Order: sequence, then structure tokens, then C-alpha cells
Amino acid sequence: MNLKKLGAISLIFLLIGVFSGCQEQEAADIDTIPANIQLDSELVKLVNGSIKYITDGPRVLRTEVEYLFKNIAGKILSIEVTAEFYDKNDMLLYTGGPKYIENMPIDYIETEVFPPNTITYTGIDAGNVDHVKIIVIER
Repeated sequence: MNLKKLGAISLIFLLIGVFSGCQEQEAADIDTIPANIQLDSELVKLVNGSIKYITDGPRVLRTEVEYLFKNIAGKILSIEVTAEFYDKNDMLLYTGGPKYIENMPIDYIETEVFPPNTITYTGIDAGNVDHVKIIVIER
């Protein structure tokens, strides 16, 4: 009887550990994409992204958006990527790009690219960038 109880308790803890691990992974995937980066695409999924402000003292020299994608189109992709930089009032400040990615395999996930996938805005309003929309179209 004690062995049955011990087995049942062990099974319960094992199941709790498995299910909580799945939830943590899903939450971690969501948390890696900042809310101020949006993606307009049905071809790729954004798996990582960041906005960086490059400064010289108090002055912002440029704003960079870096991104990594997963091919979710179900086919080999060649894509064109542009980025729209907006201020906090949702006013378009600049459109950067295009950048190109050629022959991305089916279900391929970019984990590290050197140099990184980056689109840069260098302008007088670079310090006013609040959010960025990344637009991906097939070539």
C-alpha cells in the first residue's frame, strides 16, 4: 500500500513539473519580444528583437532595431524586410531598409546572425523613436 501511495505521489509531482515547465517556456518565448516591436508578416515569426539607442552623451545618434525570424510559411523563403520607426504619438518618423534574406529553409529559426539583422535610423528625431513596425514581404 505504501509503495502505491509513493508511486502516485511521485507521478503527481512529475506531471506538475512537466506542465509547469511547458508554461514557463511559452512565457519565456513571449517575453523575449519587447512590446515596442511589432511584426507585419504572415511569412515569418519574430523570435527575438530589440531596439537600441546609440548615444554620444545625452544625444541619441541613431536608433537600431535588431531582429531574428522563424520561417512559418511552409516553403523556402526569400524576403524583403523594412522597418517603420514611430514616435510616442504614432507619427511615422522614418522608414528604413530594405534588407534581404535569401533562401530561408522551411521552419528555419535564426538563432544568431553575424552581422545581426539590423535596420538603423540616423536622424535628428532618432531619440524620439518609441516603437518600430517590421514589415516582411516575399521577393
